[in-house]
Parts: sequence; C-alpha cells; structure tokens
Amino acid sequence: MDSERSAVASLAGRGYGTEYAAALMAIAFDGLGVRRVEANCFADNLASRRLMEKIGMRLEGHFREDSLHRSGRWLDGMSFALLASEYRSSPAES
Repeated sequence: MDSERSAVASLAGRGYGTEYAAALMAIAFDGLGVRRVEANCFADNLASRRLMEKIGMRLEGHFREDSLHRSGRWLDGMSFALLASEYRSSPAES
C-alpha cells in the first residue's frame, strides 16, 4: 500500500487528475448522453475541489459534518455538478 501511495504522490500536481476527469466528462456527456454529472468531496480536500472547478463543475452545496471519515471524525462535504448544456457551452468544448 505504501508503494502505491508514493507512486500516486509522485504524480500529484502534474494535471493527470484533471485530464482524467475531463475525459470522464466527455464520455458521460458525449458518449453516454447523460444530462447531469455530480461529484462530492470532503470540504478540506482542496485538490479535489480545484479539480472539479477546473473542469467546469459548480458548487451546489456545502454540508456540515456530512461524512464520517475513517479517522472517526465527522467532516464537512461539498457537492458539485455540471449539466450537459453547461458542458457543451464551456470554452474548453468550443
């Protein structure tokens, strides 16, 4: 497990997550024809929040003590979403 974490950590900040997430959006909207994509993260997870904003998702809610973390603490959660119409009108798609 530690070697997997260090391998993933060595890739952090290189844009692979953003590229992967953008590809998933293209599959969802262009390939599968879905109307809406939703994603959630812990509010403290700034990298995930930035990624979702970077691919055009908008914040829909901030939920206090919404998720039980493996540490045993309750953490705030955030919900993001993007509609197909928003995806198709985004500058990245044009």
